Amino acid sequence: QYIQFLRVFRIVRLSKIVRILRMVPSFDKLPYRFVIYLKICQGIVAMLMTGHYVACIWWETGKVMDRHGYESWVNDVHGIDLLSEEHDDMFTRYTYSYYFAIVTLFTTGYGDITPKNTVECWVSLLCIIVGTVFVSFLIGLVTTLIFGDDQQKQYEAQKIKDAVRFSEYYGLSDKLQRSMV
Repeated sequence: QYIQFLRVFRIVRLSKIVRILRMVPSFDKLPYRFVIYLKICQGIVAMLMTGHYVACIWWETGKVMDRHGYESWVNDVHGIDLLSEEHDDMFTRYTYSYYFAIVTLFTTGYGDITPKNTVECWVSLLCIIVGTVFVSFLIGLVTTLIFGDDQQKQYEAQKIKDAVRFSEYYGLSDKLQRSMV
């Protein structure tokens, strides 16, 4: 019942987000480059949040595997056993987990924190796949930012040519032709 009660707050928060988004003008009315910058920022925030979720999953995977008697990454991180009482603070544990998540998701990895059993290997593989998708998405956005203006200008130039051809074909007056273009 307590968890269901807390879910009500999510709905309230979601409705606030929807209200805020309604206040933001339509993306069609915003400058093209600004929209691309927003999408890049949105992509980066999504990457960081995904890193957080993967860090939590990575930590729980290591903890569960250790609890079931398997060798796990949490027992040997740079010679440190993260489950020992000396390293009981969550900040250190989260830092190592988040470090692994970011390095695995968005780089080729350093190999300093590695999976020690089959389950951890599968979690790592999923991280690599998700990270590849994110990096590809961001590369596409940056490419669009660089070359998108040219395409937009070409599209607009083609529309103007089509309007001029239409005007000439139907013999529209110069004044009407200028107002169309």
